Amino acid sequence: MTKSWNIETLLPEAAKLYQSIEKYFNFQVYYPLPIRRYCQNADDVKRCARRQRNPRYREVLGGYSEPGGGPDAIADTHGSFEIIQGGYVDLPKLIQALQTHFTGEGKLTDQCFDYENLKKIEGTWRYVNIDAQRVLFCEGTGIQHNPWFCHLPVTPAKGETLILRSKTLNLPPSIYHSTKWLLPYESERFRIGATYDENDLSPSPTETAKAALLKAAHEILKDDHTLEVEAHLAGLRPSTPDARPLLGEHSTDQGIFVLNGLGSKGASVAPEISRQLIAHIFDAADLDPETDSARFDT
Repeated sequence: MTKSWNIETLLPEAAKLYQSIEKYFNFQVYYPLPIRRYCQNADDVKRCARRQRNPRYREVLGGYSEPGGGPDAIADTHGSFEIIQGGYVDLPKLIQALQTHFTGEGKLTDQCFDYENLKKIEGTWRYVNIDAQRVLFCEGTGIQHNPWFCHLPVTPAKGETLILRSKTLNLPPSIYHSTKWLLPYESERFRIGATYDENDLSPSPTETAKAALLKAAHEILKDDHTLEVEAHLAGLRPSTPDARPLLGEHSTDQGIFVLNGLGSKGASVAPEISRQLIAHIFDAADLDPETDSARFDT
């Protein structure tokens, strides 16, 4: 029940960018949806009431609903409240569209990057047959192998989700959060997530997480629906000690930049901090000390 960092700035910039991409490609990737958050106990209900009295939360919190005020399909012992201005981005669709677009224009080379092949020659960075004034690394948890930025404290945190199919479950369009989140899709499908694991850092889905997510789904749903697993997805979040992104230029090698540390907030954070980094590179705009990677250079 705490606002995400800098969300008042991040969210409008994200919406603007995704909507401009939708207009360009003529398809939808950004889905604004309210979030219904279910209270887990009496203390949750009290915290909700305090937040609703706080003027800082007036634009993001809807009213409290007594138990049973939400969809009948979800177990509801302590009531729920609505979070306004939520939503999700169809990132696989977005990334595929961008890859296809830039590959078609000859501006994208899809291959593994070899750090040893990046050399500075007479003030220009050369990678095989590519010359560039600037190189920007946006590589998530792969930064641990980057010789320029491996000192930055990016900690992988694994997350897994399931895409499930159920012929009997029917939920109105929204995002539902009750220990885990549920996101209904069309065609009797919905997604549940996500786990959080700082110990298992393999990129592969695990049976342990699958069992935990299925158990959570059955606990969230009031009735015993038959759930079929359609897909099991896993990824590594690039987390930082202060939960702030990392962006900026290398302390000694000019022309080498980093953008990383988005954690689990990439869809909302990336548009604005990308804009800030571009303004820093091309217009000499100052970086926010909270996000400047130089804070970890000492």
